[in-house]
Amino acid sequence: MRTLRLFAVMGLSFALAAGARAACVDPKCSDQKALDALRGEIAETCDCAGAPSHTKYMKCVRKAIKAAVKAGTLPKSCKKAVRRCEGDSICGREGAAICCELGGVGAIKARVVKKPNQCQGTLCQALPSAADACRPDATCAPLVRPFRTIQQVFTQSCALPTCHSAIARQGNLILESEELSWESLVDRPSAHEDAAEQGLLRVKSGDPDNSFLMRKLRNQGPGDAMPQGLPPLSDAIIDMIGDWIARGAHTTEEECPALPLGPETAAVSKEIDVRVGRHSGHVQTVCDDDPIGGDYQWKPEEPLEPPPPDEGIQLYVPKKDIPPGTEWETCYAFQVDWPAVAQAVGYPPNSLPAIKEQLYRMHQGSHHLLLYAYWGPNPTGWKLNEFFPCFAANCLEDNPDDCPPDANDWTLPIGGTQVAGTHYLVKYPEGVGLPVLRPDSVIIANLHYTNPFIPAQETYGEAWINLRFYKPGEFIALLDGIFAINYQDLLVEPFETKTMSRIWRPRSILSGQPADAAVFQLFGHMHKRGTLFDIDYVRNGACSVSGALCGRDEDCACRPYQSGCVEGQTCVRGPAAEDTRVYHTTRWDHAPVQDYPKPFLTVDRDEGLRWTCTMVNGVPGDPTRPPKRCHAGCNSCEWRAERNQCVFEREHCIGYVNLPCTTDDDCPEGRTCEEIDCNGPGGSPANRRCARVYDEGDPIPLVFGELADDDMCNMFGYFVRQEDVPKLP
Repeated sequence: MRTLRLFAVMGLSFALAAGARAACVDPKCSDQKALDALRGEIAETCDCAGAPSHTKYMKCVRKAIKAAVKAGTLPKSCKKAVRRCEGDSICGREGAAICCELGGVGAIKARVVKKPNQCQGTLCQALPSAADACRPDATCAPLVRPFRTIQQVFTQSCALPTCHSAIARQGNLILESEELSWESLVDRPSAHEDAAEQGLLRVKSGDPDNSFLMRKLRNQGPGDAMPQGLPPLSDAIIDMIGDWIARGAHTTEEECPALPLGPETAAVSKEIDVRVGRHSGHVQTVCDDDPIGGDYQWKPEEPLEPPPPDEGIQLYVPKKDIPPGTEWETCYAFQVDWPAVAQAVGYPPNSLPAIKEQLYRMHQGSHHLLLYAYWGPNPTGWKLNEFFPCFAANCLEDNPDDCPPDANDWTLPIGGTQVAGTHYLVKYPEGVGLPVLRPDSVIIANLHYTNPFIPAQETYGEAWINLRFYKPGEFIALLDGIFAINYQDLLVEPFETKTMSRIWRPRSILSGQPADAAVFQLFGHMHKRGTLFDIDYVRNGACSVSGALCGRDEDCACRPYQSGCVEGQTCVRGPAAEDTRVYHTTRWDHAPVQDYPKPFLTVDRDEGLRWTCTMVNGVPGDPTRPPKRCHAGCNSCEWRAERNQCVFEREHCIGYVNLPCTTDDDCPEGRTCEEIDCNGPGGSPANRRCARVYDEGDPIPLVFGELADDDMCNMFGYFVRQEDVPKLP
């Protein structure tokens, strides 16, 4: 494995020396990373500078493309892009150069010229391909690579299972993903004692010479050279990292800002001949995945091909319209003939199958898909094969006939993701699965769709869910889940920002008991006003009075929803104390999913994971970031249709509860004395309580709720018990 990693890094080094190969795109190629990776391999193996002719160079290119497609590392849809971009190059063409010229209406024209006098613009001889060479002002693009390329180096040489991975966490540093690496490095103090004494930051933005990372790569100390136990990185790689730091150590998004095309994940539907970078200060960065200008046109996905009957089944959620500018969350329940499925898969009579993996396909606009299973005694209580309103898999107060009365007691999450998108595979480690517990078990799909597309257009939601099953005897270890939901802290006043956090201790969803967990997947879930989601591994710290697990003093602070909390507690850290970032994202939609290979991320029952999120309820003066507003049917604590008002007063509205009053004078500033029923519909007789009342259209506090206009701070994931890990292949 190390040999392969080193080969990949050497290939990247050669590609950097040969030129920036990241601007080649094709709207029909869905795997930009695979395209870039093959072009890097071509730069190493096809010898652009030494090719005897362009024809022979392209023969080498076609051979590399054929091998990559056969090996499954390059989609067939990317073949044309590689051929075009390598064909539009000076490789094997003696005396040729790339010419960058200004065309009509400010367009850039990049082409290969045989002689310098054929160019009416700028000659660019450093970069071999026209796809990579030109800046918007028709000058030559320098060899500048954004942080995305730096992360490739970290992934190949640093995030090894024994080093800077979430499993090993050497130096309390994890370099497994782009966002997590940047968050852990840039302007962060080093955990190395000698480096800390010298005041060194891991990466000091703008100053590579005083960045501890560069000292480790150059073997300048303190501490061992990096990568530890492996040959040093090439000078080209180290210089590339140093250049990135010198430019300010920006994120890829900062150096390669996306164009506004509607959703961030909008598909590109317009072909262009030349790909150029984007400006970042005085530097032109070659960016490989900016959306291309033009209106976004929504298109439905092709149906997901069902699995063979002896391997699995397909569940289908039919079309449901999403009018422009709207969203919905709803549920759809299925009752499966599980004994018949088991027989088709090869199980003996009177047996039930075990789920091995789940594959989802949804159209653009999908925000999440969560899958639940009801194992209880009243399966006929579900509204089957029809949409019904729900919150997660729970029926709402006004539609109890859609679910059995014991739904909450017997319904368990068994899969799902915030990044359902167009194709998402929920695959467990080999041998890990979830057995079907009853022959009449019901599966419930919870879907959330939005339609923010520009220009406004009609779209619809739809979903295909493939369930595959283990063959008899293959199922070894029971799947368990992390569904940690923070709603108690989530109340953010208009035009304010709030960061909230809680600590999850391993506890089985299936049994309800504490467990030593081996986590193999984690991801965060927020809605559109969420700006940050972090997960930290915490151990060997205790609050000074309560003894609760902590990693920092903030973990011991009193919360509004707590009773009997002791003010002023501190976090007492033991000799093995650790508080290490293992997940980081700034994305509210299509947040990354972090996988941990065997032996997985171990979290003992006396350890924990802190999940933290930040919500911004509107930015004054910025119409693109409005606060939540009171509107008909909004998910506040109560909507009063007769007065077109949102009222906050019930117990789940933290800060607005249990304040009896006679007149408005009895209430704190900003609240009025309202006649309300604190126990909700059907509760005790109405009485007067202090409440906040907002007219329709007023900015209102941000609260926990199911739609994107509300918000969430949820941590999801999957684990197996640590004692089961040795049994797995």
